[in-house]
Amino acid sequence: MTQLESVKPNQISVAVAISEPDLRQQVYQALRAAPVSLLGDVAGSGIAELAAEIGRMQPDVLLLGLPGLPVDSAEAVRQIRASAGAPRVIAIHHAADPEIILQAMRAGASEFLYPPFESHSLEALSRVAGECAREGNGRRAGGSVLAFLSARGACGATTLACHTAAYLRRRTKKQVLLADMDFCAGNASVLMQATPRYTIQDALDNLNRLDLTLWKALVTSTREGVDLIGAPPQPTEFSGQSRALSILTRFWRSQYDFTIADFGHGLTPTACHLLNVVDGLVLVTTDELPALRTAKQALRTLGKHNMGANRLKLVINRLPKRAKIQVPELERIMDFPVYAVIPNDHQALAEAYAEPRLIEPELPLGESMALLADKLAGIEEPVNVKKTKKSFLFG
Repeated sequence: MTQLESVKPNQISVAVAISEPDLRQQVYQALRAAPVSLLGDVAGSGIAELAAEIGRMQPDVLLLGLPGLPVDSAEAVRQIRASAGAPRVIAIHHAADPEIILQAMRAGASEFLYPPFESHSLEALSRVAGECAREGNGRRAGGSVLAFLSARGACGATTLACHTAAYLRRRTKKQVLLADMDFCAGNASVLMQATPRYTIQDALDNLNRLDLTLWKALVTSTREGVDLIGAPPQPTEFSGQSRALSILTRFWRSQYDFTIADFGHGLTPTACHLLNVVDGLVLVTTDELPALRTAKQALRTLGKHNMGANRLKLVINRLPKRAKIQVPELERIMDFPVYAVIPNDHQALAEAYAEPRLIEPELPLGESMALLADKLAGIEEPVNVKKTKKSFLFG
């Protein structure tokens, strides 16, 4: 087994910056056999713009075509290696020119490749992938990205996403973003009692010039201290902007300790495309038969996208005290481990939203959601929320 074969799919991300079409096509053809996450092309009219785009995409490895660069190839490699994210660079050229090879390697390139791209290309990529893996199973710049998805409508993914974001902000004091990515009927802003002026669509429209200053003007600060970026008010089709959404998600990772994304309900093509940029996906279902059937189908589909139990978390929401089907039987039916169970307390939830507010952690429902957030964030010593006299949302 080669070093590259030992790296899990989607663990090492690769971007391509090659201006010459023929050379780029040959590289893409060679990459078909590589078990990596291919982010696509990086474009830029100048080296500064190219470096900024790389900073937003956050690839582990950049395949850089030396012909056609706007500056000297060695200078381009140096600037990219010094840019935000500093990906490893594999230099690509038409031929094995000793002088060009020496300049590229001295400037910081990890490897140098030229056609025909056959076994030696994968061997070179395997060496670089191994370096990335030794740094910690693949470089993940910035914080964690956790997505919530309802198996079907009204399973409660938005409720859990909002409470998780609010709790992690209160618990850790770190920077938290809540991204409403339910592009059919997003209502995270309603639960968070916020009125966003801008949405994810505005961020995508300005992606080519997005920086922290512009981003802070787009997000809405909520009363819990969580930044919120809302979904468009009308149902919007984003399948044609999947790559842009991936870049935007990586930007969030670079700015926040925790990004909580609400994917809404149903496993859409857009959600599938974003699986390689999230650290974990929380699939939320209830114990109702239609929801369980839909969830089981989603589990099968997600398995085909290399989402195993290490990143995919199955949560049973609103489980009655006297449930007809207990957790061990649910695990047998679903053929997948249950990560967490949230009890059914419709009255407490209705009273909280009527005021409006989120659930206090003193209540059993609030405690279970707080413990879920602790577990997702890897907090080893969960807080004893029953001893807390004040709400984690309102201090």
